[in-house]
Amino acid sequence: MTHHYTQFGIIEQPQQNSSHNIVPFDPYNWENFFFGLIDRNDAEALLKGTEVGTFLMRESTSEEGYSLSVKETNDRVNHYLIKREQQEDGKQRFVISNNVVFVDIPSLLSHYKLRKLDSTPLIFPLGRPSIEKVIGRFKFEGERISDLPFDRGEILEVLSKPEERWWMASNCLGNTGLIPANYVKIYEEGDEISLQNLSSKSSGSTGKRYSANSVESNNNVNEQQQSNK
Repeated sequence: MTHHYTQFGIIEQPQQNSSHNIVPFDPYNWENFFFGLIDRNDAEALLKGTEVGTFLMRESTSEEGYSLSVKETNDRVNHYLIKREQQEDGKQRFVISNNVVFVDIPSLLSHYKLRKLDSTPLIFPLGRPSIEKVIGRFKFEGERISDLPFDRGEILEVLSKPEERWWMASNCLGNTGLIPANYVKIYEEGDEISLQNLSSKSSGSTGKRYSANSVESNNNVNEQQQSNK
């Protein structure tokens, strides 16, 4: 049994079935459990067989904004509309179905992590399935808050490929962000050992957003320097 702390005290919850991809509940990394444009039927199918309190975020199919789909009981999933509204002060606010207003999505999720929406608080975020596993060819430090820094030899899971050169990925801690596609390769068994055995001089990134061509050019320069020694 696991324990979930709410304003109502400690709630005991059974462990999830291992077949369900439950991710860490970090309101500031809600992209981990955001499924994009799927309808309520798809959401209910994804939540089938999960424990009460399991939830996911998705784009609303009826109005501009998001929907929060929550497993409220063993046989019921509720869907809560989260509308984006422009306030008089010019700032954007998020209004959930019960007309409670929040400054951003993390604030909303944090609120209902401790309080019930209907019959349960938010407990188990259902994670998006990964497309593939990749491993870092070079160290990437990142330069923007949307980037996901990683080390050479670190294994990541690709969640989506919004651009040809920049992919959305997550690490073993559940953190998500954009990674440069040319800094990683498809993961194969034993890749960690192979990369560890390579000279550390050939690795590294300053964290700048180099193109694929510039990385290849740098590698060619390194090889030329080695041959001249």
